[in-house]
Amino acid sequence: MKTGIFLKIGIAAIVISVFFLSSCTSTSYFEEKKGTAGTDTERTSSAVDVADDQAKVSEEKEEKIFVEIRGAVNAPGVFEVEKGSRVFSLISMAGGLSDVADTKDLNQAKEVLDGEKIYIRSEGEQETAESSMTAEKDGRININTADAGALKTLPGIGEAKAKLIIDYRQKNGPFKSTEDVTKISGIKGGLYEKIKDRITV
Repeated sequence: MKTGIFLKIGIAAIVISVFFLSSCTSTSYFEEKKGTAGTDTERTSSAVDVADDQAKVSEEKEEKIFVEIRGAVNAPGVFEVEKGSRVFSLISMAGGLSDVADTKDLNQAKEVLDGEKIYIRSEGEQETAESSMTAEKDGRININTADAGALKTLPGIGEAKAKLIIDYRQKNGPFKSTEDVTKISGIKGGLYEKIKDRITV
């Protein structure tokens, strides 16, 4: 009988021990998983922060605009600049002002805008603006007022010859006739024949 009692007590002890060990194991596993879950959350949050930072950097790099500059600059054209750039920076990119640039009313501190066209007048150009507009109506180029960009649209006239035309009229005054353009080196009979019907004074 005593043996039976001891047996029952032993079985009960074994059951209690198994239950206790099982409880401890479950708690340890739960805490481990909980700790892992916390680490995964932190990693996810960190990845999101990095992605946000990269998006901001990318957005800053895209802050570019396009501005056109024509007239009395050495290399007119369309330029890609940083948003918020000033006129003087654009002029520098265009090779600087030409010797005939009229800067009296030019605000070089002005902020340029996307898609804007900036025109730098030559000295004395304002007085002859009316004749220039008349020339534009019939499609001809006024060699007394046209900038280098307009002159280069003429056949056989490149950057060098356009500059010679502008330099000539600044030193000698406006051309009195279209034939006077032949006084410039490199613009003689053959070339003049090609452009004579496309120019005016």
